[in-house]
Amino acid sequence: MSCDRSSTSNVVAAVELTRAVARRDVMTPDGGSVLFVSSVYGHVGMPGQIGYCGTKGALAAIARAMAIELARRNVRVNCISPGLVFTQMTDRALGVLSPEHVERLKAAHPLGAGKPEDVARAAAFMLAPGSRWITGADLVVDGGFTAQ
Repeated sequence: MSCDRSSTSNVVAAVELTRAVARRDVMTPDGGSVLFVSSVYGHVGMPGQIGYCGTKGALAAIARAMAIELARRNVRVNCISPGLVFTQMTDRALGVLSPEHVERLKAAHPLGAGKPEDVARAAAFMLAPGSRWITGADLVVDGGFTAQ
């Protein structure tokens, strides 16, 4: 069991970037919104991915804690947790798996694998003024993967 540098950066980068943008001299007095990108693997386990699952789960916990801490300054903090989304990065990651394994991953998403625009629409919703009363939430965007 180990946490490599990329897994650790999932947490450290999110906290440090939020610290920088949430400073009183940077954030407007009207407040704002911070959105972390986590993963469904912060909700469910995956063999061989302990560090990744742990850091993605940590992001949701950090979002909840920051949401409470920053609420008095009208700064909302939320998380989105996508499932399998086809991008160049996932193409590379899936390239090391057998075709059968890739098919099992796809089949585990009842609505199929996602597209980047599916996650982008969820992010736009979470950042929009219309969601002004949502903070400390983790919106799962996974085509039904975690509903099973």
